Formats: sequence, structure tokens, C-alpha cells
Amino acid sequence: MSFLTQPEVSSTPRQPGQIGWTYQGVFVIVTVVLSAAMLADVFLNRKVDLVSNVALLVICPIAAWKVRTNDYLAAIWVGPLVWFAVLMTIGQFAPKRGGSLLREQSLHIAYGLAAHAGWIIGATVISGAIAIVRRGRNS
Repeated sequence: MSFLTQPEVSSTPRQPGQIGWTYQGVFVIVTVVLSAAMLADVFLNRKVDLVSNVALLVICPIAAWKVRTNDYLAAIWVGPLVWFAVLMTIGQFAPKRGGSLLREQSLHIAYGLAAHAGWIIGATVISGAIAIVRRGRNS
């Protein structure tokens, strides 16, 4: 049973591209942070507003800074995709505009993406620049 308590010692040191958050780690951390921020935003402000946007603008560059350089693409595309997924799940708790279900969902998607496009694009560009510069410096 000693194999359960003894740490595995690697004879080769870890490469710089293997240090940091993994692809899955970026996905989970960004999802948790954006979910908590949007949940707070919806219940405090009764709409998707500033708290969610600032959280997106903060967590995406942090993820780009912390991600392994081998997984740099995660820092670029995870933020916008998680934003959309969280908008379609937790954003549903925001008050509706009325009408049929199809109309409500269409407006929810269109308004949710259009009204926050600047924040989404800004966070993506900043995190993409950070990830690409880090990738270029470490390769």
C-alpha cells in the first residue's frame, strides 16, 4: 500500500509548455466564475449586466495568463463559448420580455449577444493576444 502515499518522482523535468492550467481546467474555471457572476448579476440586478461583463473581462485574461502554452487555444475560444452557455442557462432566470416561448428565446439570444458584444470581443482579443504572445515567447 505504500505506492498510494509516495509521490511519483519524474526523472525528467517538466517542460515550460506543460506548466499551468490544462485545457479542461480553463474550461471549468471560466465556467464556474462566469456562472457565479451571472447568477449574482441576475439575482441582484434582475438582468445580465455589468457584473457578468466585468467577470468575463477579468477571467479570460487570467485564463490566458495561467493556461499551459501547449493549450493556448483554450484561452482564446473558451470565454465566448462559456459566455453563451451560461447566458442560455443562468441567463434564463432574468425577467422575460413577454410573448411566445420562441419569441422570448430568440430575443434572449439576440439581445444577450448583441448587447454584450463589445465585452465579449474585447475579452477575446485581450486573452488571445496574451496567449499568442506567451506562446511565441516560450517556443
